[in-house]
Amino acid sequence: MDGLLETLRTSCRPMHQQVEQTFLLTSLVNRTIHLSHYRMLIQAMYEVCCDFYPYLQRNLQQTEFTNFVSPACRVSELKRDLHLLGQAVNYTPNPLMNVEDDPEVALGSMYVLLGSANGAQYLAKLIDQNPHEEVKRARHFFTHDSEGRLVTWRAFIEKLGNLAFNPTQQTKIATSAINTFYLIKTKLDIAVAADGSEVKYG
Repeated sequence: MDGLLETLRTSCRPMHQQVEQTFLLTSLVNRTIHLSHYRMLIQAMYEVCCDFYPYLQRNLQQTEFTNFVSPACRVSELKRDLHLLGQAVNYTPNPLMNVEDDPEVALGSMYVLLGSANGAQYLAKLIDQNPHEEVKRARHFFTHDSEGRLVTWRAFIEKLGNLAFNPTQQTKIATSAINTFYLIKTKLDIAVAADGSEVKYG
């Protein structure tokens, strides 16, 4: 359903841009991210994806989208990167606050997480240019199965586009996608604020 996909693209764009403009992602794109802030980025995304994993499993397990849960969350890849960064992996997933248990809501979140997995290949090229060897090694979240990510993304979009959603369902999916971007942005901002260190670019 091209109408849903176009709605998702246009409605998510402003919040997507806000995520890209967070300090951690901006410094990653600018190739100026320090090792401590890269650890912070991977830890924050690990917590986000750990929280979403059981939610997506629970809400999509009886649907044709269940096989997309692991590629969307990439929990194993994040855990591997944290180990390489010398970061303890002891996070207990938290229930998502104010996120309804509903398949359409879950699809909106999956659209964001799986789309981010596909787009991460662009960031992988920038990580290669980072001066910290530890950062270059701990990049599985961005690079694992890079060729398969595009195939997975296209398969997801095809399935999503082939389903007939009414206007109310489409709005629910789009709103969920926007809220998921907002949750990620909030998590990244809180991570930097909680660090208590002075944030500098370069």
